[in-house]
Amino acid sequence: MDYSHIVIVHLVCAIFFGGAIFTEVFALAPLRRYLSEEEFRRIEFLLFRRIRRAYPVALVPLFGTGFWMYGEHLSAAGGFAALIETRFGLLLTLKQCLALGLFSVFATAPVLFMPGAAGPGWHNRLKHLAIVTGDETQFRTDRFDGLHWFAFSLVLAIVGYVSGLIAVASDQAAFDFR
Repeated sequence: MDYSHIVIVHLVCAIFFGGAIFTEVFALAPLRRYLSEEEFRRIEFLLFRRIRRAYPVALVPLFGTGFWMYGEHLSAAGGFAALIETRFGLLLTLKQCLALGLFSVFATAPVLFMPGAAGPGWHNRLKHLAIVTGDETQFRTDRFDGLHWFAFSLVLAIVGYVSGLIAVASDQAAFDFR
């Protein structure tokens, strides 16, 4: 697979993931004022469990291609120090840091939304992180708005950095590895 195919896979996965977060913030959050707390908790819990199973289809290729492309730029620049000396390399590195922040929000969501649901033992905690164990009575909706807006802000920041990367790349031959 050449670089342009990797970029296309990365962009399609980013659109899927960003769109899902957009939907949660702008479609699901406003429903809260029309539903009882119990109804909203049930809907969000069921959606949360489904998302935890569906997101990896987009997240694994998204982060895999992102880190692969970063590695390509790192190699082409001749190392980390040389990469961050350029405006493009600095923006790309900041984008990667934001992406890691977004990944950490997603990875820790089961613990943040359902503390204590895993039960004792490391194997139960690992299972809880992977498939979200527990039921909707253990789901904390009071953290819903803040965490989703934070994740959405990270997505917007990443998009902003990408537009800066495109502007810089149009001035430089930043995408040419040949």
